[in-house]
Amino acid sequence: MVASRQYVHIRLCVLIGLGAVLLPTLAAESARGLFQAKPTGPAAPPVAATPPVVVPSHPGELSDTNLVFVGRWDRGDPMAAHSYWGGAYVRAKFTGTTIAFRGRVATGGETLLVSIDGEPPRETKSLDRKDLALGVHTLLIGSPGQNSEIEFRGITLSPGAATLRCRPGR
Repeated sequence: MVASRQYVHIRLCVLIGLGAVLLPTLAAESARGLFQAKPTGPAAPPVAATPPVVVPSHPGELSDTNLVFVGRWDRGDPMAAHSYWGGAYVRAKFTGTTIAFRGRVATGGETLLVSIDGEPPRETKSLDRKDLALGVHTLLIGSPGQNSEIEFRGITLSPGAATLRCRPGR
């Protein structure tokens, strides 16, 4: 049993010693590019970097990854997101000429706080706009107060319209 432990100890020491010798050498060779793949054929033309376009399968649905939920939202319900905390809102960028809010004001009043295309936020009982110009639009929708909860189930867009990727705060 003791001989077996000594054998393992010696092998470990040898491996550790080899690592201490080889690692600096490998690092130096890697820095000089010795481990980089060499091209075997003609070089491909450079490709301009373009941001990925995310096209959701169901635009405006709760699962749409282009919708940005800002603030604290309870997303535990697969059918609705709940804004139990003040300051929570949804940001969306979309195409088309119509937009409607799917959901309800659950507590704390009867109104939503809405801004379309950067207009000053206004309180409204519902959102069902059919008069938007053809093109790309932005939407902010949230609760107007500290004790207001919104049950957000999604947005309905014009037929053929889509949501687009947007960044929070833009």
